[in-house]
Formats: sequence, structure tokens, C-alpha cells
Amino acid sequence: MSLEVTLEPEIAFRSQRAALNGGLLLALCFPVSETFGQTAGSMPTFGTATPKSSIARSLAAKQAGQSSVDRWVSACLLLLLFVFAAGCKQGRGNDQDAVRASTESDTVRKYIQAIQREDFKTLIDLDDEHKKAISKLKAENPQSLWSKLVTAYYDDQIKIISVDPRSVPAGLFGALDVGRNGTLVDPNKYWVFYGRQLFPLSSKWAIEGAPKTVRKEWYEGGPGTTVTAIYVNVDYPSSQDAPLLSETRRLKHTVVEFDLDPDSQLITTYSVNPVHRVRGVHRLPQGDVYEDITPNK
Repeated sequence: MSLEVTLEPEIAFRSQRAALNGGLLLALCFPVSETFGQTAGSMPTFGTATPKSSIARSLAAKQAGQSSVDRWVSACLLLLLFVFAAGCKQGRGNDQDAVRASTESDTVRKYIQAIQREDFKTLIDLDDEHKKAISKLKAENPQSLWSKLVTAYYDDQIKIISVDPRSVPAGLFGALDVGRNGTLVDPNKYWVFYGRQLFPLSSKWAIEGAPKTVRKEWYEGGPGTTVTAIYVNVDYPSSQDAPLLSETRRLKHTVVEFDLDPDSQLITTYSVNPVHRVRGVHRLPQGDVYEDITPNK
């Protein structure tokens, strides 16, 4: 949440520092006024008889001094221009990084809000694989069919992702995580339900720090995928809505990791081995804070 707040003062500080550096450089350049003074001092004064040869030498000295000053000032101005251009380039690069970080964090905020509102279309729009599927659909068909095919795609996917696994026999999906009332949930297949368990309306959440580039490897030193990771701290003030880790443990706090594709800046799904893929929204068990509860009998 505080990312945008801290980035803007930092950019302003860099601009002020660049201006200060430019001012110092100009101050260093303009002791040349002493040269002007020396040149002016060599000029003849009115009322003094000066031979023509002396005047010629004085004029030549003045021109030589002026030429030296001009070269010195030009060199200083060129150096100042170079420093200013370099500062602008660095500033643009930092600004682009700030905009990118803001966009990535905004993706996560929109995703959590869509989870809580059960806005399934927005969830599809924020998913990198769905975006690629829609792009492929358009590439393989004439433009006159795009609207019809894309609408059908959204309808089909919404039917899939809106399924509540509590209405499905437990044997049909894996025991990779635990949802409300001890329901075993596969967070990759039932990712919308999984997200609703992690972010009930009563939860309090905040993005932690800046996005990080993380390498997800199948094994150490092996093949893998580079993602942009964003971490979200989640508190559960309401015991009624807090996710259950088991029949005897209820979450009070956890950390959820969102993995984004570095190019599209959307939620990604990546391979952790040749046959298993992981969706880029998952809680970090090492961040769990829980309380023991008495199971209902």
C-alpha cells in the first residue's frame, strides 16, 4: 500500500540533488570572471598616451584571453549538459522502475478485490495463461468471430473457476491444502475458492515492500522459471471467517505470495517439475500464526 507513497518523494529528492549538482558545477566553472578582470586590467585607460604597437599588443592579448575564456566556458557548459543528460536518463530509468512496481502491486490489489467480490471475469483478465489463451484464440480465427469466441471462452471458464469444492466429493481432488471446515482443497484447480478462504471480507491485508525477482527451480541448479514475487500480509480478526489449518488450528495471520509473469505483469502459473504446475497464488506456511481451537463434536 505504501509503495506509491514512498516512491514519489524519492524521485523528487533525486531531481533536487541533480539540480544542486548542476549548481555546484556552474560555481566551479565561473571563477573565469577573474580572467575577465585580468584582461580588462590590461586595457589602456583614457587620457593616457599609448603607442599604436602597445595598443595592438593589448588588443591581441585581450582577444587571446577572451578566446581562452570562451573555450573554458564552452567546455564547462558541455560538461554540465552531459551531467544533466545523464541525470535525466537515470531519472527516467528509475521512474520506469517505479511505474512497473506500481503496476505489479496494482495487479495484486485488483486480484484480491476481485476474489472478495467474486468478480470472475476480472480474475480471468488478471491471469497470464488466460490472456495467452484468448490471444491464441484470436490468432487462429478471423476478427469477425472474436467477440463470439471470447464471450464463449469467458462463459466456459467462469463455470469452471466458480465451482465450490465443498460440493464435490473429496476423492476427486488432491489434499494439497486445507480450506474452511477442514475441506481439503487443491489450490491449483480450485484457485478461486482457495483465494476466498485466504481473503475473506473481514480480513485485513497489506502489500509488504517492493516486488522481488525470484527464480522458481525444479531442483537446485536445474531448469525453472523467473517470476516477480509480491508478498501480502493477511490478518484474520474474525474467528468465524479465519481459515482452518485443521480441526484444531485456526489461522490468525499468514503471508501470501503472488507470482507474476515479468513480461505481462499478470498472475502466472509455472512448472515445478515436468508434470506438475503451480499457480502463482499461495500461502507461505512459514508465515502462519495460528491459535488452537476445540473441535466441534
